[in-house]
Amino acid sequence: MSEFNTRRKLLEEKFFSEFDESLINEIHKDRETKHSLDDLKAAIGYYDNDSLVEHLHSIGLSPSSLAAIKFVPLIQVAWADDSIEEGERVAILSFANDKGVNPGSICYKILKSWLHTKPSNLVWDTWLEYIKELKSHPELSNTIHELHQETILLAKEVASSSGGLLGFASVSDVEKKVLDRIANVFA
Repeated sequence: MSEFNTRRKLLEEKFFSEFDESLINEIHKDRETKHSLDDLKAAIGYYDNDSLVEHLHSIGLSPSSLAAIKFVPLIQVAWADDSIEEGERVAILSFANDKGVNPGSICYKILKSWLHTKPSNLVWDTWLEYIKELKSHPELSNTIHELHQETILLAKEVASSSGGLLGFASVSDVEKKVLDRIANVFA
């Protein structure tokens, strides 16, 4: 097993250990299902790179787990001040809906779990591994740039959605630090 596969398996096990048993069973069942490359490509959404899709498929990522991982930066921003405002929750679920995440899907259940209970740092580590894998494909530099721009835009919208006072200071200092941390991952 390659070093990436070993790390991925450990992170994934820790990542999924945070959910209730019924959701864990659904996730494992989904992971064991043989997904076609087209299903994974659809889950990736904004990538059109067959070698990357084949690689992610070969390491066992399912469309559901991949879809959930893409929302980790938004979840991090929402939990930056150790609580989630209703506006942040609504914004994240709205973005998920815009990306085709259906209520009742495993991805949606994962997001709802993260919006209810702050995920551990292992979730962030899983996202970092995902971005690191993407960045290891030089042919994806334009795609990485687009992902960076979209991630920062959506993360800022989540941070701004909690309000502030009369529309001012709607992004807290801790949220700004998380936004900087997200931006640095892409640097």
